[in-house]
Amino acid sequence: MELSENILRLGMRVLPVTKRDVEDALSLFEKYSSNRVPPRDTLHAAVMLNHGIAKIVTLDRHFGDIIKELRRVDPGSLL
Repeated sequence: MELSENILRLGMRVLPVTKRDVEDALSLFEKYSSNRVPPRDTLHAAVMLNHGIAKIVTLDRHFGDIIKELRRVDPGSLL
């Protein structure tokens, strides 16, 4: 809860999840489920891609390392 509130305080834009996002997430899940990528991560990826966002700052190696449509930036590299 506190993390979500802190993120909202940053003033970042919260993107909606559309029908297209869900359809694309299903395709990504089918493509990457054998690599144990959770459905939630494929939904995040689909929303990002449908909004032209190709980079994500995260420790989660699913993004970029497995989901090749995205580029993962390790938070430690920003220090």
